[in-house]
Amino acid sequence: MRASLIVSSAALAVSASAMGQTFCPRADHRCVLRGGDGGPYVGLTSVSDWYATYCPDSTHCHVDGIFFDVGPSLGSSIPEADQRAYYHSLYQAVTTWPGAVGPCGTAPNTHPCVMINAAQFPNDWVMSTSPSSQIADYVITYERPVHGSKAALCPGGKADSQNYIDDTTVTPTAPAKFCPSGTTPSSCAAAQTPSNWYFDSANTPREVHTLFSAVASDVSAIVAKSRATAPSGYGSPGFLYIHDQDCGPKGAQYGHVSKFFEHAVAAAQPSQSLAVAAMFPLSTKDNLLDYDWTRIKRAGSAAKIVVAAYDNLAPYVPGDACLDSPTHAFDCLHPNQWILGYVYTDSAQRDLGVYPSTQFILVTDPTTGKKIPLVFSF
Repeated sequence: MRASLIVSSAALAVSASAMGQTFCPRADHRCVLRGGDGGPYVGLTSVSDWYATYCPDSTHCHVDGIFFDVGPSLGSSIPEADQRAYYHSLYQAVTTWPGAVGPCGTAPNTHPCVMINAAQFPNDWVMSTSPSSQIADYVITYERPVHGSKAALCPGGKADSQNYIDDTTVTPTAPAKFCPSGTTPSSCAAAQTPSNWYFDSANTPREVHTLFSAVASDVSAIVAKSRATAPSGYGSPGFLYIHDQDCGPKGAQYGHVSKFFEHAVAAAQPSQSLAVAAMFPLSTKDNLLDYDWTRIKRAGSAAKIVVAAYDNLAPYVPGDACLDSPTHAFDCLHPNQWILGYVYTDSAQRDLGVYPSTQFILVTDPTTGKKIPLVFSF
């Protein structure tokens, strides 16, 4: 027989009052910009965190812009039209942030850069450059394992047939398959609208293709495939990132630079650069010889974009002039490389999502002393 669960009436009252309200309790619904999140997003980094710490004014600005992760998605609970307006508003806010400076735009009217993750989004409005609708200066349009077989390690646990390059590790060889497809009909769940916009030379200089679960022998084939003209290739995106880690329980992992990082840097040159996901501490030393941030610095403009995680920069390296603090690390990468601060948006749901009618609270099981979820509905 199980003892009764211990739960306070106050906890129930709080959960009930949240029903139907947005996760972001701010009146302007812009916790991504200013913080103050509620629901599952409490404590996440905001744009304000980055600028208050690393760019308090134009003469002390150590970051070059913001990277918004998990951007537009047709799978979001937020309607597509609302997402489009929302991400445009974020772009406007970052590019006009008081005291912030950055290298994007056209001199003398430069501004902080915005990069967004819209991987495999089928509709081309994410690439707009219109002042009334632009959402980013650079866009990740592809982020997946090199081979679909490795998708089995990602959330959802299902392998698929999407291969950036031919998969010769299986018999018979699995051919390359890029989704969303350039045209319809296809075996992809979605097609690019309009056709082949991913591979259009008007868009490719601002696109980033990120491949993970790669091995060193994949690098040359990935670069060659990316540069080939559609339909045999992907039209030469301006930026690549080729990484070795597989998915973890929460998705793609970027806990170091790969041991073949320098090979990827060299292979991408001179027509492409790398956009590095540096989501690890300044003290990381994956190859046991050089600090990973030092290796990124050594790449110079061949690794033009570097995304950093606000809460994951420590521990530092005392005594190292470039790695003893984040500001020194960022300044050491300048002027050849741009630092973008990571901010999670969850396809606009962090700011615009609402509490569902079914809620849960954590309660204490007196038998074990552990906290467990109690689900209830209204």
